[in-house]
Amino acid sequence: MNDFKALMDWTHPRHLVASQAETYRADFSGNPVRMLHLTDFLKEDVAASLGRFLGREANYRTVYRLHPTSRYWLNSSARVSKDIWRMVDEDDRFYSLQLLIGPDARSRLRGCLKI
Repeated sequence: MNDFKALMDWTHPRHLVASQAETYRADFSGNPVRMLHLTDFLKEDVAASLGRFLGREANYRTVYRLHPTSRYWLNSSARVSKDIWRMVDEDDRFYSLQLLIGPDARSRLRGCLKI
């Protein structure tokens, strides 16, 4: 049994129906990469507030990874420094991404994500 009450203020109601949750569960389980694409999941005001936080008040660090087929790939994480990332051939680069590490200090002081 699911209790969706905690999500009511954040989420559009159509996503909080037990039958919809079962559909999502089946879709997720049936996807080889274990991923869902949900449209209009968050209410507009929540999405706007979250977008402001992520765009202006969150801290990130860049993570660089090499492709598992790279001759430089040494371990399961394949995380490398920016210098190594730039040094290797483009075909050896798997991806780089911005990893959220948390709110900046100013945001923590003023309560950045108020919904």
